[in-house]
Amino acid sequence: MKPDKLQQFVKLHHSLHAERTSLHQRLDQINSALGNIQLPSLSVVDGATSSRKERAGTARRRMSAAARARIAAAARKRWAKAKRAGRNRL
Repeated sequence: MKPDKLQQFVKLHHSLHAERTSLHQRLDQINSALGNIQLPSLSVVDGATSSRKERAGTARRRMSAAARARIAAAARKRWAKAKRAGRNRL
């Protein structure tokens, strides 16, 4: 490297190091401020559960017969189109 490029690099390196240090200090301040606050869990806020054990007693969603029939009809239509096109797979 040329001497002026090397000096620029060294200045940039020191500047970035100082910025990293100040950001770490600010992050520590924020974390300590947030450490004292207890936030409600998401499961309490929106009714979501986070583990299988908590969901074990709940009923699964059921699909109506009409919805299953629509899905089956669409699948048959896709397969018929693929068969007409001479493909064995979709």
